[in-house]
Amino acid sequence: MKFGIQIYRSMEETIELGQLAENVGFDYLWIADVPAIRDAITTLSVLAMNTKKIKLGTAVAGVFTRHPSIWASTATTIQELSKGRFTFGISVGGFLARSKMGIELEKPAMTIRNQIAVFRKLLKGEPATYKGEYVTMNDFKLAYPIDPRPIPIYVGARGPKMLELTGEVAEGLLTEGSTRTLSESKKHLKKGAEKARRNMSDFDTAYLPTSFWVSKEVSKKDMDMLKMSGAPSILDSVPEVHRMLGLDKIPVEMLRKALIRGDFSKVPEYLPDEILREFAIIGDWETCISRIEELEKSGMTQLVLVDPIGPKTSEVLKAFGEKVIPAFK
Repeated sequence: MKFGIQIYRSMEETIELGQLAENVGFDYLWIADVPAIRDAITTLSVLAMNTKKIKLGTAVAGVFTRHPSIWASTATTIQELSKGRFTFGISVGGFLARSKMGIELEKPAMTIRNQIAVFRKLLKGEPATYKGEYVTMNDFKLAYPIDPRPIPIYVGARGPKMLELTGEVAEGLLTEGSTRTLSESKKHLKKGAEKARRNMSDFDTAYLPTSFWVSKEVSKKDMDMLKMSGAPSILDSVPEVHRMLGLDKIPVEMLRKALIRGDFSKVPEYLPDEILREFAIIGDWETCISRIEELEKSGMTQLVLVDPIGPKTSEVLKAFGEKVIPAFK
């Protein structure tokens, strides 16, 4: 099993934690492309210059945040800077970011399919033409030598259609959600792979819990913080997941609208502890390792520790390198 981290910190902390993760044996360092936080591309460029072997990737790049030509230039530049360590994770983005940017989704799976086809050409230095609902590109080609090492494309997906598409056209999956639904996700991936007659032996299925919190006892204050941190992901779950976990019994739409307004105050009241524990990995080391074993049995091939990682991030990463990584390699 592979392991990664995804962090949202100051540039100084990001470099320090990225180097620490590399030194203790993590395989991937993922950065989110979210308009409201520090720029993912600048961050990845800095990390490329301050690390040596850990793989770097977007988890995820929103296809609506930049023109495909800019994304292709970005991806190939980071690939050059990192000497072949870049992985291009893409998605349509979460509801919170889309609402702030005024983006209304139509045919998201088709958009991802078409843009991957364009990226495949551009990332090899070939010309591409694209006519989409939001962007157009006419016989565009990058005007500089491209690093010949291929850039893997991963897709951020949770719904059945997007999962099938991912199994059909991508090298990997970046998925959130309840650990109880992951086996079902694998079925949709397999269906897509069978459609394309693909061998899934090298396919990377990465799971991103909303947080990784190692503590024998978790205070109410910490639980409330973890709920508010995880709420955008939890409330973005597909309807099938809502029904399976009982999320249809809480005021999801009311909470989503509150989050869009920037009001997270109601989340701790309405989001039960047991729901958070479905989406996050929380507990003592024995509990956390047990959850990782469950993930491996469900078919996940990578676990990404997502901020908040705590209570003390550097100590957790060091202990993870000692207790967990050797046991799963």
